[in-house]
Amino acid sequence: MVENVVDLLVSQIEFADVVLLNKADLASAEHLELAKSTVSRLNPRASVHETVNSNAPMEQLLLTGLFDYEATSSAAGWLQLIQGRDEEDAEEKQKKKKKTNTSTASIGFQNFVYRRRVPFHPKRLFEFLTDNFVVYELSQDDEETLVVYEEEEDDDDEEEEEEEEDIADKDGGVDEENNGVVGGENKVNDAAMADTDTSAAARAAKLEETRAKATKNSRTFGKILRSKGFMWIATRPWGIGEWSQAGVVGKLGCNMPWFAVVPEEAWPEEESARTAIRADFIAEDRNKSTEELDPVTSTGDRRQEIVFIGIKLEKAKITAALDACLITPKERMKQHRWWQKELRRAEAAKATVPDSGDAEADEAAREAAVEALEPIPDPLAADDPFDEWKLAGMEDMEEDGEEGEEVEVDAENAGGLD
Repeated sequence: MVENVVDLLVSQIEFADVVLLNKADLASAEHLELAKSTVSRLNPRASVHETVNSNAPMEQLLLTGLFDYEATSSAAGWLQLIQGRDEEDAEEKQKKKKKTNTSTASIGFQNFVYRRRVPFHPKRLFEFLTDNFVVYELSQDDEETLVVYEEEEDDDDEEEEEEEEDIADKDGGVDEENNGVVGGENKVNDAAMADTDTSAAARAAKLEETRAKATKNSRTFGKILRSKGFMWIATRPWGIGEWSQAGVVGKLGCNMPWFAVVPEEAWPEEESARTAIRADFIAEDRNKSTEELDPVTSTGDRRQEIVFIGIKLEKAKITAALDACLITPKERMKQHRWWQKELRRAEAAKATVPDSGDAEADEAAREAAVEALEPIPDPLAADDPFDEWKLAGMEDMEEDGEEGEEVEVDAENAGGLD
């Protein structure tokens, strides 16, 4: 999609060893400095070269031996911030820049990491994201598909199909032998093309309207060039919300669970990886096994950890806006009571199944008894407008853990909160 080109370009910059700024002769000194500073913020490790007519120093591009997967994969500015490798106060950085590079300092680059150990309220988070960004949700069924919040699109498509069928019925019959429409074929094609053009134009206009609104709203917080990190949503305590934004486009999806809900048998075997995972747990949960964690009240490694990189960022305003999206103590208590009640109902249902001597059959019968219960929805479920997350294998996590299968984790890139 054209609207996601910015996200693609940013990802390429974050993974690059060398970045060329071509047509440097056509850019003003201010714009060139802005481009260099932006690249440096996105990828502090990359070397940057200004070029004219793509005349690049080949000895610095070919056979350099620069590529190092581990170093490159952790070079992105946002990741270094989460890992605490660049957490120097922005104001102090600005003071140092003024002494060495006045033009860079005047740009006003800033960054910070938003960290909290309280879940987001789904509706308030949804409203914040969609007010300030053009938001897409990543589909688990097809990772290449981005789903924009346009509920009317599916209805439009169905209406177009119905209209085409009506036209075909009225203006000509169907010639089954030739698999074609008789008599009304041209009218059908013309009408379908016209409807398609109209629908595409309407979607494009809606997208542009959304983009303009988001751009205007987000400027309240400064110029947010990049934000990325992890989100904990109250109605989805098992899955990590992965947020990634570049420019005005943001994407939200879920590709893995919080380790607090993953049996330790399914954790990586490498000690360095397990230590990195434990570092993300709050202090009071860090030395407990996942089986010992309270399924309702424990936090584990769940967290809000989002990096913001931009120009003249309004840190206080961004922080206040995100804090307003967190669930309140009253909402959290209400959800905890519901959760605890559901656990008691499940235990009571299991207790109705007597021991037969066949442990496997008894376990299956108890699971069936729990599944037969009339579900009582999470009190916040009605306020969750996000698409359903379908994390492959989540329902078999415990079984997989017993079989020794591991959940993949990049220990080098696992950052933690104290």
